[in-house]
Amino acid sequence: MIFVCLVFHNFVRCFSNKALFIFPLLLSFFHICITFFHILFFSFVFKLYLYSKYPISGIFLFYFLHFDIFNVKIRYRAILHHLIFLTKGYDFMNFMNQDNIVVIALNRIGDVIIANLLFLLCSIPLVTIGPSLTALYHCMLRIVKGNEDKVTKTFFRALRQNFVQSLIAWLALVIVGVILFLNTHFLLQNTSEAGKIFYYLSGLVLALLVIIALYIFPVIAAFSNTLKNLVKNSVIFAFMHIPSTLLIAVISILPMYMTYQDLTLLPLYSCCWFFFGFALTCYINSFLFYRIFKPYLETSEETEEIKEISK
Repeated sequence: MIFVCLVFHNFVRCFSNKALFIFPLLLSFFHICITFFHILFFSFVFKLYLYSKYPISGIFLFYFLHFDIFNVKIRYRAILHHLIFLTKGYDFMNFMNQDNIVVIALNRIGDVIIANLLFLLCSIPLVTIGPSLTALYHCMLRIVKGNEDKVTKTFFRALRQNFVQSLIAWLALVIVGVILFLNTHFLLQNTSEAGKIFYYLSGLVLALLVIIALYIFPVIAAFSNTLKNLVKNSVIFAFMHIPSTLLIAVISILPMYMTYQDLTLLPLYSCCWFFFGFALTCYINSFLFYRIFKPYLETSEETEEIKEISK
C-alpha cells in the first residue's frame, strides 16, 4: 500500500497540485476507517469466542492476532506518510524523515504496542510477570529518557539481566499479598477489639505492600543493587514523593478497576489492554518515575543514562 501511494503520488503530482493534497487526505481517511473497522470486528470476534461454543470464532481470532496486530505499526506509518504528503508535500527522499514530530509520535505509538505485546507474551507463565514488568519499565524509562534503541532488543536484554531479582520480588509480593489478604478477610469477621486492631494493622501492611509493588520493578529496571537495598529504596522513594506516589497509584489501579465495572464492555477493554494498555500505563508512570529517579541515576562525565544492559 505504501509503495502504491508513492507511485500514485508522483503520478498525480505531474497533473495537479490540488490533487497532491486531496489524494493523501483520502488515503489517510481510508486507513483510519480500516483500522477502526478492524478494532470493532476484533472486539466482536473476541466476544463471540468468549461467550459462544463455536470453535470457528477461534480461527478468526487467530487471524487477527497473526495478521492485523503485528502489522499495526505498518498501518500507522502508512497514515503518517499520507499526512506528510498532505501537510508538507515532501518529495520521495524526505518521505521517511525521522525528525518529523508526527514520525516521532507514531514511532512512540508503535514502540508502546510492540512492548505491550512482548510483555503479554513473556507473562504467559504467570510467574514471569515480575521480570516482564521490569523489562517493560526499562524500555519505557529509556524512551522517556530519549534513547532510540530497538524495543525488542532492549526488552529481552533487560529481561535477561534482571530476571532473578524481579522473579524473587514478584513471588515474594504474591505470597505475602495472598497471606495478608486472607488474614484481613479472616479478621474482618472477628468482632472483638483485638480483631479490629489486627485488621487495621493488616490493612496498613497491605497498603505498604502495594506501594512496594508499584515501585520495586521500576527501581530494579533503573538501578543496580542488592534486592534488599532496592526494596528499601523503593519505600524511601515512595514516602519522599507522596504526591507522585498517589498519582502513580491512581494511574495504575484505576484503569484496571474501571475495566470490571461494566462487564458488557469487557471484550473492548480486553482488546485495549491487549494492544497497548499495560505499556501505556507504564509509559505514563515512567515520566513520574524518571523525575523521581533522575537525581540518583548513574552518571558519566558526558551524560546521564538509565542503567545500561550488558550484552
